[in-house]
Amino acid sequence: MHPRILVAVLLMFALCGVSLAGAAQTTTVTAGNQTIVQTVQANPNLSTLMTTLQAAGLVETLSGSGPFTVFAPTNDAFKALPPGTLDALLGNRTGLSNVLAYHVVEGSLLATQVASRPSLPTVQGQPLAVTVLSGGVVRVDGANIVQTDIRASNGVIHVIDAVMIPPAGTPAPTLSLTPAITATATPTPTPTAAGFDAVLVSACALAGIALLVGVRRRL
Repeated sequence: MHPRILVAVLLMFALCGVSLAGAAQTTTVTAGNQTIVQTVQANPNLSTLMTTLQAAGLVETLSGSGPFTVFAPTNDAFKALPPGTLDALLGNRTGLSNVLAYHVVEGSLLATQVASRPSLPTVQGQPLAVTVLSGGVVRVDGANIVQTDIRASNGVIHVIDAVMIPPAGTPAPTLSLTPAITATATPTPTPTAAGFDAVLVSACALAGIALLVGVRRRL
């Protein structure tokens, strides 16, 4: 093979190898690496819910290992409560905890799993009735799920359009689900076997180019 053609071929392998190596090292995607609380805090449409979680002292609970399924009312859902209701709840930690616990189910349930069950047992103690409406909309205790399957490191969040109030006369829950908060590390992408092969091809090709250039200079 003519030396110039060989150099061109080796250069092509080198460039392709570098490209493949870069692609192989960027294919790892980390999803749901925030806790439920961190996910709620990052969503401006759930800022009122975040305020209530802080007032009820449930931040540590929902930052634990879980897993939990949380039905998260939007800011508009809280605004739709009768006048004075939210202020009254914020001033009554036990009552607020009772309401919020009615929005939490143990375990990580995706929307399809929620829709397949007639009811869900809540941390509060009372079950949530589940109804699938025409068009596939899922309703839990009168609240429509408007956004589904928001993944978190310790569970899943479904956004709902109403605040669910537990039946009158039900006892306040005893929330003892407070495991220590553990930081969730984001894994560092690791090159795949294909990535290592591409790097090896690149190195060999570049070495071959250097060798050929040296030979031609001596000739």
